[in-house]
Amino acid sequence: MHKRVKVRVYPTIKQTVMLENHFNAFRYFYNLCLEYKKTLWSDHKVNISGYDMAKEILQIRKETGWLLNCKAECVREAAYQVDKSYKNFFKGRGFPKFKSKHGTQSFHAYQAISTKGNKLKFFKNQIKFKTSNEYKETLELSKIKQVTFKRDLVGDYWATFLIEDNRDLILEKNDNCIGLDLGIKHLIITSSGKVFENNKFLEKEKYNLKKLQRKFAKTKKGGKNRVKLRKK
Repeated sequence: MHKRVKVRVYPTIKQTVMLENHFNAFRYFYNLCLEYKKTLWSDHKVNISGYDMAKEILQIRKETGWLLNCKAECVREAAYQVDKSYKNFFKGRGFPKFKSKHGTQSFHAYQAISTKGNKLKFFKNQIKFKTSNEYKETLELSKIKQVTFKRDLVGDYWATFLIEDNRDLILEKNDNCIGLDLGIKHLIITSSGKVFENNKFLEKEKYNLKKLQRKFAKTKKGGKNRVKLRKK
């Protein structure tokens, strides 16, 4: 069973610089991929996939110094996000927009993520976070599929975990059982003998609609009676 757990993280100055580098790199590549995809289609009618853009991103990363300080999978994810945004657009959602450095910042990570106590291990850093003891235990015992780091407009840092909780869901035992019989004359009859009447709302409303339609057919066009019936 998959769950999401959101916690607030408290990075040190050094860790803040590391997270900001990832935010900047993800935004940079997202905008680059979006511009690349738009240009290829408008000029050459070529639709490039997220996988192909991700391969080119890794090559650019090797040639750019400051991008080497960011985890490869985090910047590569920008290409898949652009591809996903286009697919959502063709499903009827808005057209992808360029990301601004003044808005909320975020990026995703998948590999080598773990927690121990109140610390989150990411990119050789132990980042402190705060949450309840119950959620701490859940994060430690569950498999972390993905974590999304986010800096909101206030400047606070957050981490949202997508976890696979394999612990069995234990329901409370209860000996109180009841049988239900669904019918037409009576809506429900319980095994204890309680009867719920079938009010047949649809049938009654159809009858009332039929009466109103007959009255409406006898009225004159533009007459007061026709206007009154329309309001009903």
